[in-house]
Amino acid sequence: QAYGHPDHLHWRVWHNTGDGFAPAAAEWPVPADLGAPDNGVIFLDSRPQGVGYLHWYTFDVNGDGRPDLVSTGRNIPPLVPGVSWTLQVWGQPDRPHWRVWLNTGEGFAAASVDWPVPADLGSPENGVASLESRPQGVGYRHWTTVDIDGDGRPDLVSTAQNVAPLFPGAQWTTQAYGHPDHLHWRVWHNTGDGFAPAAAKWPVPADLGAPETGPALLDSPTTSLGAPHWRTLDLDGDRRPDLVSPAQNVPPLFAGAEATAQVYGHPDDQHWRVWRNTGAGFAPAATPWPVPAAAGPPETGPAFLASRPSTIGYPHWTVIDLDGDGHLDLISPAVAVESPIPGIAWLAQVYGYPDRLHWRLWRGR
Repeated sequence: QAYGHPDHLHWRVWHNTGDGFAPAAAEWPVPADLGAPDNGVIFLDSRPQGVGYLHWYTFDVNGDGRPDLVSTGRNIPPLVPGVSWTLQVWGQPDRPHWRVWLNTGEGFAAASVDWPVPADLGSPENGVASLESRPQGVGYRHWTTVDIDGDGRPDLVSTAQNVAPLFPGAQWTTQAYGHPDHLHWRVWHNTGDGFAPAAAKWPVPADLGAPETGPALLDSPTTSLGAPHWRTLDLDGDRRPDLVSPAQNVPPLFAGAEATAQVYGHPDDQHWRVWRNTGAGFAPAATPWPVPAAAGPPETGPAFLASRPSTIGYPHWTVIDLDGDGHLDLISPAVAVESPIPGIAWLAQVYGYPDRLHWRLWRGR
């Protein structure tokens, strides 16, 4: 149950002083009309079950650097057979919106403001009732909430829609918009007090993704032979997420595998492929992003953004901004070694153990 229930609802906050947390908690008011009547706003995020309950998230929706309370919808009586309730956006169908309790810097506003969301995204029954959706069924659209243009405010980004199946045994196929001649995502930009009513087209590269679908998702850990892997993240530190493909699937190099993810240019010119974010779309052509050969296994190179292999002698690695300069670094904290513990085949061991413990760092630039 939230503190002060039911008359003086609040969270308790120990503010960060820069060298520790304050010894005494401050009261942080939370709204009385969000959360269940019995307990109030007791979580940062809640996706409850049952008719009448509200869904909410804690995140910065207006880009002022302070997390807000955002309710995307509520559970109403079921609109389709076989379910116990239906999650529906507020104001559906004529005035769809989210409810936002803005962060004032010392609490959440007592009253919510309406945050308009597009009417032409989401299903007719639900609308845009969640921060992201990867629906099933022909005709439905995929979307997520991400700052795609780098202005510090999260946008609504729909990467694809489900079309009639293009592969045997499938019930539908997720395909990028404008396939095959004018591939793009649809973006409803964040205006600071809502999402734009009309979507802008966000060009995506034609030489990424399967020929039948294009880059239909923000991230794709594909298993098909010849298919590229990709992720959407800010690799060059300009605060705009880029499309990054670290590898493609080649014929299997290990027993029992159907394919092996191998870094581009292996073994002599190892690199990732990057389609940079221009602020209005992704560049049509990729640029090579050199990666160190020593960071990954000898057969594949660093073919993922992160990996924890179990093969003895193989390094572990991840991508993170370790030095705080805004550029992502490639870090290998450990290597897989034989385990001295009975019943355990291997352990991850930090480099230089036991006399000179260290991680290996390849700085981003």
